[in-house]
Amino acid sequence: MSEPATRESVIPHLQQFCSAPPPATRSTMSRSAQAFTIQQVPSFPFETIDRLLARYPFPPYRHWSAGGRDVARQILRWDLLHKAPAESSQCWLAMAASEPLGLAVGEPSRWESEQLGTRMVELRHLIVVGNRAQRQEVAEALLVAIKRFWMETPTCLIHRLDSADSATIAALEAESFRLVDTGVSFIRDATAVRSHLNRIFHHPCPGRPYQPEDHPEMEAIVRRSRFGGRLYHDSHLPEEKVDALYREWARLCCEGIFADQVMVAARAGRIGGFISYQFQRDLYEATGMRVVGRGLLAVAPEHRGLAAELIRSAMLIERQTEFFQCDIHLENLELLGMYGRVFRMEVAHVRHVFHGWVGIQGDESA
Repeated sequence: MSEPATRESVIPHLQQFCSAPPPATRSTMSRSAQAFTIQQVPSFPFETIDRLLARYPFPPYRHWSAGGRDVARQILRWDLLHKAPAESSQCWLAMAASEPLGLAVGEPSRWESEQLGTRMVELRHLIVVGNRAQRQEVAEALLVAIKRFWMETPTCLIHRLDSADSATIAALEAESFRLVDTGVSFIRDATAVRSHLNRIFHHPCPGRPYQPEDHPEMEAIVRRSRFGGRLYHDSHLPEEKVDALYREWARLCCEGIFADQVMVAARAGRIGGFISYQFQRDLYEATGMRVVGRGLLAVAPEHRGLAAELIRSAMLIERQTEFFQCDIHLENLELLGMYGRVFRMEVAHVRHVFHGWVGIQGDESA
């Protein structure tokens, strides 16, 4: 599940779930191939991070043909070097003498923590360089430090990573993290996709912008929907709380807090589904590219064919963007095929999502 950029501004500080112990002291790690240290740092050492990023092989959006690796690195560099970290963020560095080998950044997810009643921490970055064996060793050492920092309270540690990063995957598994989801990001030029849609669809588009009077029918659809993804695949998270989280997310989308636009589509006078999306401001600030996407899509079981119409509606009505991005769970095979077959979108990124638990006596797995 993507976390809307506006959440931090509308959710109060949750001391109960998001407080953490003070920074740890420097510890030395020793490996047969190299000696390195893991240090928790009070602020981001930008020059050191920049040197690390120059060697990192798995930046986001690296498969995107319109951007390529240069834009991918630009996005990652901006996120780390220019985006102001939250006050609750924690940063660790792995150093071999003066050479950076790895970086980890953890940040409590306040909104998810509040909704689920347990502390949820996003490992926003776990970046390691070197050969495969070195990357796995450094990643394991960083994860040990992270787990030690948050172990006093039951905590779910969340990390999303490129599906090709086998060394970090091995480190996560060695530290009792479990795979809970795989997400696929599709992207396409907005002008090209509109032209394509006008050629293949010859009937009027049934979608329209959401109105407040639509909310009761939308809520009924959300209650009948199963959105899938990592929260449902983690046995430590009660399903009823995950259901409630999605209902609240949909409500905040309708209020314009977690979405810039919500579209609905009706059949026989009743709303059969909805789609929400938002302008990706971080991506725009990093690259100057205008991209919309990352929202919720839900369709009543008896109106499954409306999914394509809702996506089409969003793409036709949104005129102030250059690219459309659609993120889906790999388990959603219907949409997976639709984005490629119907909308001719390209895969920009495939990411695995791992959960690891600490602070649970006798069980540190998800």
